[in-house]
Formats: sequence, structure tokens, C-alpha cells
Amino acid sequence: MVQTERRLAVSLPPTPSPSGDEAHHTSAAAAAEPHRLVGILSVPSSSPAASDLAAVPEYGAIPDGHGLPVSIFCHSSWAHKNFSFFPALASDWPHASFRYDFYGSGESSGATGDCDHWRDVEHLALLCRAFAEKNWKVDTLLGHSRGTAVVMMFAATHPHIPRFLVNVAGRFNFVSGYPVALAEHIDAIRERGEYVTKVRRRGEVADVIVPASEDLWARIEDAVSQGSCTPLPASDVRHLPRFVPVLTVHGTHDERVPVSDAGDFATAIPNHTLQLLPGARHLFTDATDAARLVPAVCAWRKDQDTSLGRFYLAWERCPPTPLDLADALASPTSAVAAAPAQSMVTPWPLRIVKVGGVKNFRDFGGYPVGNGQWVRSGLLFRSA
Repeated sequence: MVQTERRLAVSLPPTPSPSGDEAHHTSAAAAAEPHRLVGILSVPSSSPAASDLAAVPEYGAIPDGHGLPVSIFCHSSWAHKNFSFFPALASDWPHASFRYDFYGSGESSGATGDCDHWRDVEHLALLCRAFAEKNWKVDTLLGHSRGTAVVMMFAATHPHIPRFLVNVAGRFNFVSGYPVALAEHIDAIRERGEYVTKVRRRGEVADVIVPASEDLWARIEDAVSQGSCTPLPASDVRHLPRFVPVLTVHGTHDERVPVSDAGDFATAIPNHTLQLLPGARHLFTDATDAARLVPAVCAWRKDQDTSLGRFYLAWERCPPTPLDLADALASPTSAVAAAPAQSMVTPWPLRIVKVGGVKNFRDFGGYPVGNGQWVRSGLLFRSA
């Protein structure tokens, strides 16, 4: 798909100072100064927004969205907006997308830190607001590894913003991650009050000194005392709204996040689809891995339009056609419609509506009722 792309710089206002129980979720950096997040907006060249985007200079502001959908992609640790599969995914994505650098990463402003998830959640909220103010509709939020934690935490606290969520190689059980690794050096960390981690910033890998937060202490102590710790997104994914479909894609040869974490996401999230890619590794930097990941994610997103379209739209005749769907928009919303000249019961295969996380979901439409009328399709459904 031919895309028009432009590098944008989104200026975010300072985050309001929190109070009460929410105070520990906000970093000092997020509340102290305005931030500049740099990302790339990709718009299909056939879109009405493409000409507006083409007129925007490099590092310019968000153009008018004409009410169109935009998806936001969040990268992993040690990465950036053009890392691995992100450019290819943006190129094949069915509508506009915005991939950006987290605060302190890539071209975005800010000092480098170590995975301040709540700060990233706050910035993502402000970023969504910035797009909404320019007449864009936030559609899908996609996160890779660390980006998954940010996306899940955001969706749990802002349930009515994203329509879809995509988790690529996200970590569910942090007990197998760095809290346990840090626990091996807990005495030294307590003595210094900080630890050293490696991060990638603007193309270079460097050692960064990170203060040990209260949240980190709690997770380390939990890992030491119980052999497990509360997974960062787990407390949030169980609160995700049931009406938001979630896709998890995970490589079976992931060397950083166990494939069992993908199963834990599938268990915890009710409206969930799991897809495993045999042989794929964590970063998907291998061309073969990326070539399988991108079509899988794009196909799932396009399928959601097909399934949800049948769910929300009523069509006059069967089998459905694009003309029928368009006519349904202007038709009455009553569940009972006047029978067509040659009425027929909707064929059984067309009653199956594919909805992620729901089994045996069927349309009641097409059955004849009294007085020569019939049940309108797309309004009444049942499932096992």
C-alpha cells in the first residue's frame, strides 16, 4: 500500500500533579516540564488526509484527520520508532498509523530512563488527546514488549479510547524478568539506592544510572520472598473492557519472554485471540519473522472490520453485499422488518459471526415472523 509519511513533533503539556493514591503512579519527570515526542505519521495516499499531511513540514504539527482512524504503535526497550517490523507494519496497515519514540528514546526529548511505564502511559494519553483535537479517531494501540505493558495499562485506565489492542511479544510474568535479576544484587542496590542498566538512545547503547523506586523495591522483595512478583500488566489486563478485542502474537523461539506469557494473556483477557509464530524470536529482526508477523497482524485487524461490520450493520437481503450494508445505514433500527417480495431464511453459514473471544456467535436475522414480516439481520444475536 502506497503511504504518505511525515515526521511530526508533538508538544505535550506538563502532566498535572496528581494527588492521593495516584501520586505514586506519576514520575517527577512527567510533571516537571513539557515534552516533545517525535514520531512518523503514515497515511494511505488515497486517504483524504494525505494531501494535508504532505503539506506539513518535517517535525511539524498533526494535520487534520477528517474524522479518519489512526493507530498508534509503541516500541520495546532499547528500540525506537523505526526498529524491526515497525516501518513494514505501517506500510501495510489498512489505515493511518503513528509510530513514535518514547520519552528519552530516539528523537524524542527527555533524559534516558529505565522503563517508567506510568510516565509513558501519561504521555500516550496526551498523545491520544492531541490526535483527537485534530479530528482523528484512535483505533488500534499496538505494543511490542515494553510497549505492550504501556498499551495495556493505558487501555485499563482509559477504556473508551482504543477500539482494538495488539500485544506483540509482551511480558506477563515479570518474575522471569529484571526484578529477579536485580534481586541477586539487592544488597548493593540498597546501599547505593540505584542500579545501572543499558539502554539504547539515539542509535547508541549506554549505561544509565536509575534510582531505585518504591515500586521496584516492592517487586524485588516479592520476588525474593515468594519466588514470584505481581506481573506489571496483569492487574490491568483483567480490567480491560470486554468490548475491546485483543490480539497477542508471540514467537515460539522468543529468547527473552517465555511463550507461556502469551498463554497467560489469553487466559486473563476474555476477548482475546492468540497467534503463535513457530520459530520467531523476540525482536522479529529476522526478515522471515517480520514477514510473517506483519501480515498476521494486518489480517486480524481487517477481519475485525468484517466481523464487527456484520455485528453493527443491518442489511436488507441475503447474502449481504456492500450495497446492502449501505442501505442498512439508512434503514429503520427496528428488529422486525417488512418481508421482501421473495423472502427467504438466511442460509446457516451466513449466520455465523466471527467475533474474537466468543464461540458460536450467530445472527437471528432472516427468520420469518407473523404478519409477513421477518427478523432484521444484524440486530439480534446469540452465543453458546
